[in-house]
Amino acid sequence: MRIYELLAEGALHTRLDLALRRGLAPFVGRRSDLSRLHEALEYAKDGQGQIVSVVGEPGVGKSRLVHEFKSKASGCRMLEGFAFAHGVGQPYLPLIGLLRGYFQIDPRDDPDLAREKVERRLDELGGKLPASLPYLCSVLGITGGPALHEQMNPAIRRRRTFKAVKDLLLRESREQPLIVAIDDAQWIDGETHGCLDVIADALESERILLVVDYRPGFQHAWDAKQNYREIRLDALSEDSARSCFRRSSAAARSSMR
Repeated sequence: MRIYELLAEGALHTRLDLALRRGLAPFVGRRSDLSRLHEALEYAKDGQGQIVSVVGEPGVGKSRLVHEFKSKASGCRMLEGFAFAHGVGQPYLPLIGLLRGYFQIDPRDDPDLAREKVERRLDELGGKLPASLPYLCSVLGITGGPALHEQMNPAIRRRRTFKAVKDLLLRESREQPLIVAIDDAQWIDGETHGCLDVIADALESERILLVVDYRPGFQHAWDAKQNYREIRLDALSEDSARSCFRRSSAAARSSMR
């Protein structure tokens, strides 16, 4: 038997990541939905921040649609967070992944190096952002350095943490347009949900596109906003499914030659 040792977190986060390694089926039947995402991005680039929900049953192609959109989006920076069924009880889990990607923190970085990366970027962005350092480090689980007072009122700490994440995204969007994508939001924890609400309330005049995909049943209050749009995915039509099958079969035969 081959024995393996777990050394570190890998680069693959979702089933789609694994499918990308193996090769994806042809993308069919979602052109109008893809166009709506690109239209929302153009509004965001012009300083009219947008919120887009991609809603559908498991396996209908939500993550694939967002992947195709991201692969063709240009002139902006992508920040991604992933929610998982096993992480519902872990505060800020999708935002931890998003912030690690933003600050380029490797899972193998020691706390001093990780904190240095956060501090350096906040200093580069300037303004009042360096004051956010202890709150962002707390979310990221970075120990040492400036710490939050243990006796701080939890409601105040929560509000200031939300503000630290929001201010970071708003400031970065003034450097370049941002796409903030949250995958499988039906599994986000309450802290992440609260933080997304704060971000959604603040992006109307910012260069940010917030894309959140989830299964039916996820509750939020964004649909009352003028800059909100929903893309609801149903199963592919029979013609689209047949087209996908024919193109997949042709590709498979070609690869065997």
